[in-house]
Amino acid sequence: MTGRPEREVPRTLDAAVNRISRYANRGTFRQFFNEMVAKLAKEPDLSVELEGENVMVFYRVSKSGGFLGIGRKVSKTPVLKLTRQGADVLVAQEPLDEELAIRIASILKPH
Repeated sequence: MTGRPEREVPRTLDAAVNRISRYANRGTFRQFFNEMVAKLAKEPDLSVELEGENVMVFYRVSKSGGFLGIGRKVSKTPVLKLTRQGADVLVAQEPLDEELAIRIASILKPH
């Protein structure tokens, strides 16, 4: 036991969305994006992209075909979209994949 509290895994979509938006509101949107890029580097089936300054989209990545990486096709499916409006971060209703939203929220450690 390290004396640190265990990280609670959100069990519902509402809890996951709440954690993601709270975490994104702690700094600038670009800081949150850079942190998510680093955290998702360990998750080969997830990626994140920043569109402009106010929109962030999380993707499920799947790879198919190819031999030793040659000719492999990579497809990205959007699973979560965040939008910064003023001081608030909003989670779009579509695309919204409940399982992956909960997984992304569980990656975030409360400060």
